[in-house]
Amino acid sequence: PGQTSSGNTATVSQAERRRTLERAVRDTPDDVQARLALARFLMARQKYPAAFEQFSAVTGLDPANVEAQAYSGWLLYLAGRVDDAVIRIDAALAADETYPDAHFFKGVALFRGKSDAAGAIPEFQRYITLVPDSPLSDQVRGLLAEAVAVSKPSGTP
Repeated sequence: PGQTSSGNTATVSQAERRRTLERAVRDTPDDVQARLALARFLMARQKYPAAFEQFSAVTGLDPANVEAQAYSGWLLYLAGRVDDAVIRIDAALAADETYPDAHFFKGVALFRGKSDAAGAIPEFQRYITLVPDSPLSDQVRGLLAEAVAVSKPSGTP
């Protein structure tokens, strides 16, 4: 009782995991995968400035890295820098227009950040087309419905 099937009960604390990821980046600063791993870890723990730093470092090493461009754009959006966010997200879409998260991020940035419901609609539609059953699909469908309702001219049924 209380043990895994392998008998190994050792767990790695978040602090130990962070130190390991930071050491990997320190030891190999040009390793894109090491930086992405650290960025994901930091973002999951809402350490947004530090995550942004890692995603930005990746875009410096590999400007076509779709994940780093998209997520650094999302973090810029969360920081209230909507115009800068859209630039990064557009760079992600230029690298890979089939990356669903970039469409979601751009839709939100346009709809919520720039009050551009008409511009957001095709982004939300593209996201749903790419990943119709993702954990965010219902949320995106709700945003799409809001954007459609807002974009209708007054008096349109």
